[in-house]
Amino acid sequence: MLSTRGGGKRSEGGGCAAAFLSVLIIASVGLAGPSALAVGTPAPERSSQEVSGLHFLSDVCGTPILQDGMVYVTARMLADGRVTQQVRVDIVLSVSSRVAFERPAFTAVIDPQAQTVTLEGTLVNISAPGVGILLKDVGPIVRDLSTSDILTLVGRWMALQGAFDEVCRYFTTPM
Repeated sequence: MLSTRGGGKRSEGGGCAAAFLSVLIIASVGLAGPSALAVGTPAPERSSQEVSGLHFLSDVCGTPILQDGMVYVTARMLADGRVTQQVRVDIVLSVSSRVAFERPAFTAVIDPQAQTVTLEGTLVNISAPGVGILLKDVGPIVRDLSTSDILTLVGRWMALQGAFDEVCRYFTTPM
C-alpha cells in the first residue's frame, strides 16, 4: 500500500530494504516511476520511498525485525534505450534495544533490448554498532529480466548464498 507523503512514497512492510531481492521490481516497474522511462527525458528523475514495517529478515530469522527509513532512486534514460537507476538505501533495523543499519548503494542498468538488468555496487550492507558487518553483498550481478536467472555473479554474496547466521544471531540473542 503506497501513499504520497512529503514528496515520496510510503511502503508498509518489508522487502524493499533488501536491495538485491527487490532488483526485479526495480527493474520491471522502477521506483522512479513511469516518467523516468519516457524517451527524451533530459534530466534525471529523482524519487524517494519511505519504508517501514517488518523487514524481510523477520521471516528468515524467525523474529520481528522492524525497519524504518528511506530508499532514494535517481533514474536516467540513456540514448540507447537503457535505463540507469542509482539506488541508495538508509534504513534502521531494530529488535527491542538492538539496532543495525542497512545502507547499500548501487547502480542498476536495465537493458530492455538484451532483456537484462545489471547491478553493480553494494546491494546489501547491514552493520551494527560495535559489531561491524552482519550481512553484505557486493559486486556485479547480471539477471535475465524474463526468467530472473542469474547470468553473471562476481563478488561477495552472503545473502544470495543464504549466509544469514550472523545477522540472525545478532537480532535473536538477548543483550
